[in-house]
Amino acid sequence: METFRHFAIAPERDTRLGFHVRSTGHFQLIPPDREVMRTVDFCEIFWAVKGSGLFRLDGNDFILRPGCVWYYPAGSFHDYFPREPAFQYYFLTIAGPRAASFFDGLNIRPGINYGGDAPVHLLSIIRQKLPERTREAKMQCLVSAFEILTSVTGDPPVKPERKGILESARALCDERFSDPQFNVEQAAQMLGIHRGSLSRIFSSGYGISISHYITGCRIQRAMHLLRESALPVSDVARQSGFASPAYFAHVFAEHTGSTPGLFRRHAEERETE
Repeated sequence: METFRHFAIAPERDTRLGFHVRSTGHFQLIPPDREVMRTVDFCEIFWAVKGSGLFRLDGNDFILRPGCVWYYPAGSFHDYFPREPAFQYYFLTIAGPRAASFFDGLNIRPGINYGGDAPVHLLSIIRQKLPERTREAKMQCLVSAFEILTSVTGDPPVKPERKGILESARALCDERFSDPQFNVEQAAQMLGIHRGSLSRIFSSGYGISISHYITGCRIQRAMHLLRESALPVSDVARQSGFASPAYFAHVFAEHTGSTPGLFRRHAEERETE
């Protein structure tokens, strides 16, 4: 068993498009080999097919196993590595000023998502077409990428008795996250379940703690408002569910590596390119 890296990268970006397929590949990493830790300006998914990898997000460790897909949005700090004996996966990156909308529209959340068997044939199409410079090839890559991402939107399989709680908890978080007073304790009370039980069920089902899921919802809303509106940062903080602008700035920097103001400026610069 050996480490291998097979990949294809677009020869140039298409400035006429709000998003485009940047790269794809099929990797097998064997410890201690790993990818470089870095912050990137594109969105990326990792589709596990063999072994497992450890991914880090917001100071927490998550294990990615076959059938599951990890999503790092643009601006994320990539920190992942293979576990013994090896980690084999496919990856797909989407770049461009509106790349995040490609994932947001399909409700693909940062962290672990469920995907089932890897769509190898679609990834192969992208890998073959990506080096071509024609617009037709670029469009075919996007069509295949969209089909791939639509298969990532499913939730992980859960025990029937837990499914109702999981769905209700996620729906509640999606509905109430913009309320600064909303938290795990309130969610548990509204669902009529002990906080500890809710936390365990949510983490087991979605691969992320419910508190981090709520924070992720708030950060995604804030990123959208910073990109698409001229609202003052204080209003962005309030509408995203943060109790104060100062706390918002702190959490936003932890998640994106950037201040809200700098994130907005970079988004505006990308729009004018």
